[in-house]
Amino acid sequence: MHGPDWLTEEDIWPEWNRDEAHIVSTIAQQEAIVDTTLATKSNFTTRRIGIVIDVNNFNSFEKFLRITAYKKHYSEIIQDLQTEKGKQYNLVKQLKLYIGKDKLMRCNGRIINAPLEENIKCPILLPAKDKLKQLIIMDAHVTHLHSGLSSTVTLLRQTYWIPSIRHVIKSTIHKCVICLTVASRPYLVPEPPPSPKDRPIEAPLFTVTEVAFTGALNVRNTDGQTSIVYICLFTCANTRAVHWK
Repeated sequence: MHGPDWLTEEDIWPEWNRDEAHIVSTIAQQEAIVDTTLATKSNFTTRRIGIVIDVNNFNSFEKFLRITAYKKHYSEIIQDLQTEKGKQYNLVKQLKLYIGKDKLMRCNGRIINAPLEENIKCPILLPAKDKLKQLIIMDAHVTHLHSGLSSTVTLLRQTYWIPSIRHVIKSTIHKCVICLTVASRPYLVPEPPPSPKDRPIEAPLFTVTEVAFTGALNVRNTDGQTSIVYICLFTCANTRAVHWK
């Protein structure tokens, strides 16, 4: 098998001039597309990186709020909510999320028409995996005199919506040092030590004997009379055999 005949003769190959007008125009268009693509990727990366606040650097919720006041950071889901474009996330559909007047992401429930406060009707959504949530939970726990699980859940539900709230709060407040100190259990009884050397050895029955007495017992004799008796109980310490008289 072979290709066309003109490929075998180099003398009749067609000549290609790079400087022709239509070739130069095509190359310029392709280079412009590549430059535009690279610029778009560069701008997208810069927009995605932005200014991010690392919550792990804060140990106090008040300090976090003070530092956060100087910065802003919008994620993709917030941009989709603001523009009402882009893909719809499952969480957005399930909780009917929207951006409130205070620029916070809120959940829209069925009690929107109830005569309640805005935070109760439309609680603020907290991120599922973020230390900010732990700081808020610990702040509510401490400021309300180290409240328990149910009380902390009730307090936070008046303002925030936290997925798996009971599990998250339970795992967070269990790290409170003060609560661990107050509610800690006493020391457990230590494990018994190994038996002495002279105990786990072979020995005749009743070599080591324990004696116990019990009574008085009322016993009826064969003649019908009642008498008082006592029992002497012998217990072998090795085999646990029992003999009584």
